[in-house]
Amino acid sequence: MAGWLPGKRLQNWQATLPELSFDNHVATMTYDHLIDWPPRPVHHGAPLMGFLYYLVPNLADEADVEEYRVTVTDVFGGSVQFTTTAAEVAAWKASDDGLTLLELMTQAGVPVRTV
Repeated sequence: MAGWLPGKRLQNWQATLPELSFDNHVATMTYDHLIDWPPRPVHHGAPLMGFLYYLVPNLADEADVEEYRVTVTDVFGGSVQFTTTAAEVAAWKASDDGLTLLELMTQAGVPVRTV
């Protein structure tokens, strides 16, 4: 797939978020677990943990993603960009380094059940 496909923010999508399945778990996300909607202030120095949830038109399968890029902009116009490739994400999922997806979901307060 050539070029970047912008994700659609969910600020106008007032519906129940779909459950996310991974390994043998299902996570039930709510808007409280999102860091970009609804808008709310983040105090300087306070940790921010949550998730970005975007819909990408015409993207049917995660296998079509080559790279992820997120740009964070502060109220003063400064920004920082985070980029990772799909291969890096796959390597992280396969490694024992750092937190697992289950641990990340649990730390963020997302209800997770085993199926």
